[in-house]
Amino acid sequence: MFGLEDWIVLLATALAFSLVTNAINNFLGIRKRTKEIQAEMQKWQDEVKKATEKKDEKSLKRLNEKNEQMMGMMQEMMILPWKSMVFILPLFFLMIGDPWLTNFPGIIMQNFSSFVITLPFDLHVNAIFSFQFMNAGTYGPKGFFIVCVVFSGLFLSLIEQQMDKLKKT
Repeated sequence: MFGLEDWIVLLATALAFSLVTNAINNFLGIRKRTKEIQAEMQKWQDEVKKATEKKDEKSLKRLNEKNEQMMGMMQEMMILPWKSMVFILPLFFLMIGDPWLTNFPGIIMQNFSSFVITLPFDLHVNAIFSFQFMNAGTYGPKGFFIVCVVFSGLFLSLIEQQMDKLKKT
């Protein structure tokens, strides 16, 4: 495409996709809100544990009254990732093609239709469920793009966590 190996272009495209999805999540405040909820839940659980150990009935009653609020926060935390999916899924289907419309193959298939690569691991669903993921797996452009998105997303998340740790110190 650009005089580069196809796998490099696909990897760079997947990294760019991961950066965009990360930016969408940050813009919507999803990660920040999730961290806030997790911190508050941890604080509440610690208080419940301490009150239970001390057998402090008054504190336990107060904390149990907060139980409903905590369950609401857990529900919010489970729904949060779906907010970004409104933006990310259309972008994803633009990249790999719409599975319901056969006349739109997607940007990846339009540009890399003959691409095939064999990797030393297999992340296809049947390989994972049968614990055969340490065998070699063959991927077309869509599969390789998805694998690269998963790993680049994990890599970006790791970088973000390390940057958060550096900010705290």
